[in-house]
Amino acid sequence: MCTQFEDDLNEDIKLLVGILKLKEFVVLVDRAHKAKELSKAKRKVDSEARDTGKKPMGKSFSSPSKKLKEFQSRASALVGFSGRDKGKQHLSLRPQATSVASIKSASIFKTKENPFSSSPSFIFVSIFSLSIFLNSVVSIFDAFSSKDRVGTVLQLQVLSLALLFLLYSALGLLNNKKGSYFWPDPVLELVLLLAFVEEFLLYYLQRNDTSGIENRYFDLLCVPIAICVVSTMLELRSNRSIYSKSVRGIGLILHGTWFVQMGFSFYTNLMVHGCSLHEKSRGNYTIKCRSHPDYHRARSIATLQFNCHLALLVVLVVGMLSLIGKRNGVAVANG
Repeated sequence: MCTQFEDDLNEDIKLLVGILKLKEFVVLVDRAHKAKELSKAKRKVDSEARDTGKKPMGKSFSSPSKKLKEFQSRASALVGFSGRDKGKQHLSLRPQATSVASIKSASIFKTKENPFSSSPSFIFVSIFSLSIFLNSVVSIFDAFSSKDRVGTVLQLQVLSLALLFLLYSALGLLNNKKGSYFWPDPVLELVLLLAFVEEFLLYYLQRNDTSGIENRYFDLLCVPIAICVVSTMLELRSNRSIYSKSVRGIGLILHGTWFVQMGFSFYTNLMVHGCSLHEKSRGNYTIKCRSHPDYHRARSIATLQFNCHLALLVVLVVGMLSLIGKRNGVAVANG
């Protein structure tokens, strides 16, 4: 009935009524009558304004202006009354609009807050930790077949360590996935801190043979792990600090390069002359030297190799910082 009544209205009245979006028939008829009266008053004001334009300026000009103001006040009152009728709808829509805006701002804040926590980095961590997990499983079966209990226990520790890093990468990927549950950044940093602490204890306490040269390499490996532990603890205190992330990145670079050096030193011909690798199982080994001078020479060479890695890392960091500073300086000068 409202639709049929609205179709029969004048175009001007239909426009005014359509703006109000009325659905009840009684209210629609009432507003249509008022809109009709306002339309007549508007035409009357316009005609009087045209007539006064032909006459000299005088007191007669005040009457159309008063009627124009009266017409405007009636129109605003009509719209305001309709707004009061829809007050409940506006009140119900405001919380929804606020919640949508807060969700959008939260998603934008989440994206901009962690530029270092990107999906490719989490994918790399997950692949690396998964490969360590599979390698530990193979080493456990090899230790069982070799009846090496120490090797089994050692690989169980490595297995739990790989699971912690895998959990960290999985939570990070879930955070970057749209529509998934968002884990707070302190939770991710706490998981990462536990993984670094467990890795530090693994290599610090691992002493299969007190006379083995591998112990010197493990002690030096604890240096970059300790850097990662301290920087992650600082990251927990100030989540938005870029310095802690940068320090942890430097520690991870040294961590990776020293791992590669350990692999070359243990399993290639780059081994120190007079020392050799002895395996009880796939994951349990030691490096023994023939004489005491060979043992001290091997430890000294391990320290020298680590110092070379540190020097290379310092050169790389200083070079990157100089390039970044030069680039920023050129940008400021051009600006």
